[in-house]
Amino acid sequence: RDAIAQKPASGSVVYTHIPAPYSAVAALGEEILNDVEAIARRHGAGRITRVAVPGNPVQQILDQAAKHKTDLIVMGTRGLTDFGALVLGSVSHNVIHLATCLCMTVK
Repeated sequence: RDAIAQKPASGSVVYTHIPAPYSAVAALGEEILNDVEAIARRHGAGRITRVAVPGNPVQQILDQAAKHKTDLIVMGTRGLTDFGALVLGSVSHNVIHLATCLCMTVK
């Protein structure tokens, strides 16, 4: 439940992570944050803001994107089929349909 919101003009990156309720999963999330930050720095991100917020992932990603005036939201997918996403729900699917900025998903 992660998304990277990017502002290319200023070179800044906002990374939003919705923490899981279990400490082992939260530790993995912290590792992911560190990896993403390192990759962003290697690619010239001038300023990185880390945000970890509990709550509904879709709403939190959209709220952070609006707060930071995001131009692009980049997020991973679990590879669900359209039917699977419909039945199980999909954070990326919902963000794409509700976001007011561009969105890109990666597998």
